Amino acid sequence: MSDAERHDLQKTGAEQHLPIGFEDLSEEDKRDVLRKIQDKQIDVNEELARKVNQSRVAERDLQVHSEEIERMDHDRKIYSSKVSAETGSG
Repeated sequence: MSDAERHDLQKTGAEQHLPIGFEDLSEEDKRDVLRKIQDKQIDVNEELARKVNQSRVAERDLQVHSEEIERMDHDRKIYSSKVSAETGSG
């Protein structure tokens, strides 16, 4: 593998995250380990989707609030505004 290829993003599969000694396990134990890895991956993907959705909602809420402020009459007037939005990524 060249240096250029090594620095690119690569898709990884469950095989790269197998515990040491996996080959020595019985077929039933191998299936159990693989099932646990897949279950954890599903949990990670669900959490990722939740966080991304949460960030999109916060972004839209802030955009709507900013547009409302822009539409207000600014001639010799001062407005105070406070808004909170929870993002998924921090």
